[in-house]
Amino acid sequence: MSKLKKTAKKSYDPVFKATVALEALSLLSTAEAVAKHHGVNKTQVNLWRNIIKEQAHTLFVKGRVDVYDDKQAIIDEQQQLIGQQALEINTLKKNTVIPPKHRLALIDCNHPTLSIVAQCRLFSIHRSAVYYKPAEESMENLAIMRYLDEQYMSVPFYGARRLKVLLVEVGYKVNVKRIKRLMQTVGWKTAYCTPRTSRPDPISLKYPYLLGGLEVLRPNHVWSIDITYIPMETGFMYCAAVIDWYSRYVVGWGINNQMTAEWCAGIVEDAIEKYGVPEIMNSDQGSQFTSEIYLRVLQKNKIKISMDSKGRAIDNIFVERLWRTLKYENIYLHGYTTPYNLMKGLKRFFLFYNEQRIHQGIGYKRPIELYTGIDLPKPALRAALTKSTAVSSSEILLGRNEYDSILCQSVGLS
Repeated sequence: MSKLKKTAKKSYDPVFKATVALEALSLLSTAEAVAKHHGVNKTQVNLWRNIIKEQAHTLFVKGRVDVYDDKQAIIDEQQQLIGQQALEINTLKKNTVIPPKHRLALIDCNHPTLSIVAQCRLFSIHRSAVYYKPAEESMENLAIMRYLDEQYMSVPFYGARRLKVLLVEVGYKVNVKRIKRLMQTVGWKTAYCTPRTSRPDPISLKYPYLLGGLEVLRPNHVWSIDITYIPMETGFMYCAAVIDWYSRYVVGWGINNQMTAEWCAGIVEDAIEKYGVPEIMNSDQGSQFTSEIYLRVLQKNKIKISMDSKGRAIDNIFVERLWRTLKYENIYLHGYTTPYNLMKGLKRFFLFYNEQRIHQGIGYKRPIELYTGIDLPKPALRAALTKSTAVSSSEILLGRNEYDSILCQSVGLS
């Protein structure tokens, strides 16, 4: 009998990794689309993307020396790290608090010394998990997620069982388990109080809700930040926005294909640079807003930190209302197919929202009028509506750049 030939390990050269990572960073396609186009796992795409983001600044270090040109330096460094690596390996063997999906992301299929088998043994992961390629969401699932997103805006208090009834009524054959999985994929949570809601997370810091009974009387008194899911033709994107409570003026926003603390912190820093420092910043208790990276930005600027109670979506009601307006007046009407088109569409929407849209909750005024304290004359409004080439008041006020600057801010490279 002939011996079975061993399947060669699939490896990728650095140029290929850099190409995939830069394409993911460009936001011209979703992470799912990039992975499918290049025939790699989505987890690997996100890993290479994060490596580029974390190490890009080293390319501009003055006097940088290529370590590969100095072989002796490499040898010396490796010898010094032998003892440290042994200690780290022993520590990792005992480490059981890291979730399996995070441990899987640490596997380096092209490690120069450690084989995949050794790494799997080190991180307590079955080897088949490394080679497994999860199936992408089907077109039916994407359609269901879009429908669920519309219902979530209308009836956020509906759970999986009630949503199942709605889906069955419109012709989908689904069960509760499937709905729960799709809701978990994009981070939807039913708006209701659960038992033991006051129990704190032992790892992350939590802050009290400071806005109960507070009367907001001026701009930059209270800002709020939140993230929402944006359905796309292939996969989905995330949008984060910072809104001023007093005027409803959106002072910062961005899109990304990952929900990261660095991304949120960058949007807040950009808003502070353009509009000044708010007195209070409110958010929910999501992992992005309880991370050290995000909280460090607020603490550095001496901003009071307020967080919603668990299961209390109405605590951040103005941002929730913004998401409803965004989706019903823009996203569902246009059905964006690419992140680039989404970016252009959202730029137009937020410009309209801040400068032209009349808000009933603020006395039928426009956010820019309350934020700046200046009533815009009607001729100026008519000119803004009829002359697409006119420079907007927001562009004068903010000094905004075009797509490239917003794109850099969205991916955290600004």
